[in-house]
Amino acid sequence: MRAAIAALIVWLLAAIPARAETDWNRQLAGLDGVAIACVSSTGEKYAERICDKLSKNAKAELEKAGVPVAVSGYFREGGPAPGKPEGMAKPLSITIFLRGTPGGTAAILVRGRAAIAYDAAVEAGEGGAGRAGDLVIWEESAVGSGPVKQLEAAIANAMKDKLAGLLAHVVKGWGG
Repeated sequence: MRAAIAALIVWLLAAIPARAETDWNRQLAGLDGVAIACVSSTGEKYAERICDKLSKNAKAELEKAGVPVAVSGYFREGGPAPGKPEGMAKPLSITIFLRGTPGGTAAILVRGRAAIAYDAAVEAGEGGAGRAGDLVIWEESAVGSGPVKQLEAAIANAMKDKLAGLLAHVVKGWGG
């Protein structure tokens, strides 16, 4: 019985498709910068501080490598959306989404997404103009709960580590 279970586990692991690798040089070709913005569904100040920490860190890493970068700031969900920064016609958009609860003990979900906007992303060439959309090339998230002071630092550090992987790909692929 154990041998059958072990064989099933090995088979299941072999059946799981490998994660597709992104060709960063190809994805970043033709882009003229990186735009960073935060979109939040909460008005909690700790969410703004997390946004500031993540945005400033990402900006510093990209600037150090010579990648043009602009931070658009903090936007409330349902309000005006971040636009393209001045001087960037086709940026890689890094958006940090924050959903948090109020209180001394809070919970928060932070999701980071890197995307490229296209004017005709779907169905182009089928007689119509195509639909606009975003090509999402990276996405990660972190979630946590606890006292706000510890939660803020922990979730910012967890997401900073996840963003570091994206930033390394962008830096490496930018000159490609």
